[in-house]
Amino acid sequence: MPRLLLHSVFLLVGLAAHGQGAEPFVDHWDAEKTVKRSEGLMVNGREWGEWRFYDREGRLMEQSEFRAGERDGRVRTYYPGGQQLQHDGFMRRGVQDSTITSYYASGQVMERGAYRRGVKEGPWEYFHPDGKPMLKERWSNGIA
Repeated sequence: MPRLLLHSVFLLVGLAAHGQGAEPFVDHWDAEKTVKRSEGLMVNGREWGEWRFYDREGRLMEQSEFRAGERDGRVRTYYPGGQQLQHDGFMRRGVQDSTITSYYASGQVMERGAYRRGVKEGPWEYFHPDGKPMLKERWSNGIA
């Protein structure tokens, strides 16, 4: 439910911003404009809403939610090739905040935990490439 609310807020902000200098933006790697570099919504010269970033071959590298030019919301990065998720987490005003899960290229979970204002906080779990547990630790004030 909180994610639905978050997406609704981004939608409303995007709609409200549409009348305030909002326009779709696409950047390209090449002069012929055949390979996208990034795409999203610009509002008064700043990134808003979901943006996608691509490598030179046009493969997805990152999907991130922006607010006023800063990553703010869900951020997903992909291994080279754009098919396999590498990191899936959240940022607030450009700083890691909330949960994150990192994956091996095989798709197995590598680690998962949470950040609070850019610092690890609470329980973290680490896994071997075969999915077997490796380590569990608890972080408090940036100290394990």
